[in-house]
Amino acid sequence: MLDEVEFLNQKVKYILINFTVTPLIHSNAINLLQ
Repeated sequence: MLDEVEFLNQKVKYILINFTVTPLIHSNAINLLQ
């Protein structure tokens, strides 16, 4: 049970990181290209 909860926590963190970091990287890349 604990392993399952831990797995879900990791998945949620991964999704949150993707939602926050990826747009930042994209906007930085766009700024560099301009």
